[in-house]
Amino acid sequence: MKSAFNQIPLHFADRHKTAFSTPDGDKYEFNRLCFGLKNSPKAFQSIAQEVLGDLLHNGALVYIDDVILFTKTIDEQFELLGKVFERFERIHLKFNPSKCQFLTKSCKFLGFVVTPEGILIDKDKSISINEFPVPTDQKQIKCFLGCCNFYRRYIKNFAKRALPLTNLLRKDTPFEWTSETQEAFDDIKKAILNPPVLALPDPFAELQITTDASSRGIGAVLEQKYPNSEHEDPVLSPIIQKIDQNDVSPQVSNYFINGEGLLCHLSKRPARSPRSNTTRKQVCIPHCLKAKILESIHSEYGGHLKFFKTYHRLSENFFWQNMYKDTKNFVRSCTVCLSRKNGFKILPAPHQPVEQSQGPGEMCHIDIFGPLKTTPKDDLQPDETEVKGIVPNPRYNLRARAGNSAY
Repeated sequence: MKSAFNQIPLHFADRHKTAFSTPDGDKYEFNRLCFGLKNSPKAFQSIAQEVLGDLLHNGALVYIDDVILFTKTIDEQFELLGKVFERFERIHLKFNPSKCQFLTKSCKFLGFVVTPEGILIDKDKSISINEFPVPTDQKQIKCFLGCCNFYRRYIKNFAKRALPLTNLLRKDTPFEWTSETQEAFDDIKKAILNPPVLALPDPFAELQITTDASSRGIGAVLEQKYPNSEHEDPVLSPIIQKIDQNDVSPQVSNYFINGEGLLCHLSKRPARSPRSNTTRKQVCIPHCLKAKILESIHSEYGGHLKFFKTYHRLSENFFWQNMYKDTKNFVRSCTVCLSRKNGFKILPAPHQPVEQSQGPGEMCHIDIFGPLKTTPKDDLQPDETEVKGIVPNPRYNLRARAGNSAY
């Protein structure tokens, strides 16, 4: 919008609150909403949302003075534009034509680039972060992490990767820039320069929450499965391209495409494997099918076997990066396995209070301990509760004699 806050008139009773004086001694006050007031953004945002009304989140979004309209067809776009212009004209709010874009498939909005494929990081912002100098104090580290935190959704394991930097923000930690902090600093910059494309959510598709935690961090992400997604696998696609280009680099030396058009991986079997052939051919599994393969091998057809047997079955025919770790986490989080494990757990005997004896020799406790040095006798240790003394008393094998012969 044009002049944004200055289009909103101030109430006459509140204008004196904006008064200011000039170096010449003259005093002025604003007649319209000005920048710098604490409630200016909130007031303008409320007015813009009230003007859009039922169009909000139904083809229109607004953040203070930035309005974005989205439709599927050009006719719908013109119809929506007419409604929006009519409503803003009714309260005498104007737009700046030089800052407006119409009928575009992509646009910049609040530091992002919105496209039909997904949401990207604005390249101007990523270049500015990449040119950030090496921090020399805690204040500069906070500034750098604050900029990167805005785009942390594009950086996997952001908290873990930024841990060497956040450790320098502790109160009693001296500021020492080491090779580890420099590596974390460059790693975050590289991740922002090469971000993934975040797909737009489908309101009618299923949502799932994925959580993860370690000794260094904790996090959660809201995910959505796309069964008919046409996005390429970020790991397998470069390998297929190199094979098509007849690349002979070591990275693709163990990969090949079989007669059915499937990408396969060659690996060596363990030395203890009963099979005579030491090399096995594994079909490479894309990221979108990992969960289905694990569910089938472990739950549907595997009978909920333990980790090593499940991983052995998987590795005979399938392959993907970090398959060992993914299989271990899947088996550990299987609800059926957890319920069976807890169901057969033998609970320890409950502790029972012991009545205090009234006199010496009235109540004694016997404890058999070992193993000790090989002797023809077992050691039996009586403990007198009243005197609180231990009397070592070796006895013959208790298995052949009655227990009451010990005392």
